[in-house]
Amino acid sequence: MIEAKRNYRTLQLAEHVRKILDMAPPLTCDQRDWLATLCKTYTPQGEAASWTGGQDEAVA
Repeated sequence: MIEAKRNYRTLQLAEHVRKILDMAPPLTCDQRDWLATLCKTYTPQGEAASWTGGQDEAVA
């Protein structure tokens, strides 16, 4: 039951992220890398990678 609830919430989060990304301007490669790192390193205490900015071009 706990695993099913976790999977359901993950799917809800994924749908929310898709909606936000659909509304946003194109992300740069650095921004996409940072968001991926954020997802990989996040802990419930909120300790995760912080954005330092990037210089690459936006990817359409």
